[in-house]
Amino acid sequence: LRMFPSLVNCCTIDWFHEWPAEALYSVAKQQVLGANVELPNLEGTLKMFQTIHQSVEVASQGFFKATKRNVYVTPTSYLELLSSFMKTLADKRLQVNTQKNRYAVGLTKIEDAEGAVAGLQQMLTEKKPALVKTQKEVGEMMIVIKQDKADAEAVSTAVSAEEAAASVKSEEVQVVKDDAQRDLDEALPALEEAVQCLKKLKKEHIQEIKVLANPPNGVRLACECCSIMFGLKPVKKQDPGGSGKKIDDYWETSQKVLLADPKKLLDDLFEFDKDNIPESRISLIAPYMDREDFDPAAIKKASLACEAI
Repeated sequence: LRMFPSLVNCCTIDWFHEWPAEALYSVAKQQVLGANVELPNLEGTLKMFQTIHQSVEVASQGFFKATKRNVYVTPTSYLELLSSFMKTLADKRLQVNTQKNRYAVGLTKIEDAEGAVAGLQQMLTEKKPALVKTQKEVGEMMIVIKQDKADAEAVSTAVSAEEAAASVKSEEVQVVKDDAQRDLDEALPALEEAVQCLKKLKKEHIQEIKVLANPPNGVRLACECCSIMFGLKPVKKQDPGGSGKKIDDYWETSQKVLLADPKKLLDDLFEFDKDNIPESRISLIAPYMDREDFDPAAIKKASLACEAI
């Protein structure tokens, strides 16, 4: 320890101990009361949290004995359980209150309609001597009113369904929008970095690549991907591994087409329409994105020019 004092100064041991039942109960009570959550059976709910967490701990031990794989149940898991419960409870209460208010509005409208109908009936009773001749017309009017009442209820139900569907669609659209914005925020700095790197590329660098008889794998990979993005077709050649099958060879295509005119290649790279890449090319280039050797730093070891490409 005297020779290596950092072993003492820079090391920390984390001890993860299971919380006792009293601690689980106390933490749950503190969280629930701190959030001002009203529960009809507070004690029963706190016991439920305690039982759930301890049951999971016992199950994780059994899982470890059966599979020799650890599933860690930490105090954080317990706090997430409490947080998820309170969030779900709040969401459900909000949902129930919303539906309750809608039902109340619907009942009010029905009561108003019933009151209007009762008033008409009272008026008919009072004026019955003068309306004997028009009784038939009044009966037909009542039928129309009842039908309108049923139609109003049907419209109210349809509007509620459309409102719910619109709310769900709005949430889905917002998720897609946020996801697209995150991807764009990540892509723009990388695009700017690529453009700056490309500006350093010279025709002489491309000519040096073209004359390589047996280029390194990094050069082949960069030219192969560039050929795919420009829609160039590979040359079919026999597999040097001796499988008897023909494989796609992009190096010959790169020498004869891609690298044939360095100035044109530079112009094509700068003017590449990055906003309208065909789906077919995206499908072809997608497998390369997961390769460890398909990285500017790795390509740079083979060729500075290919790093820019």
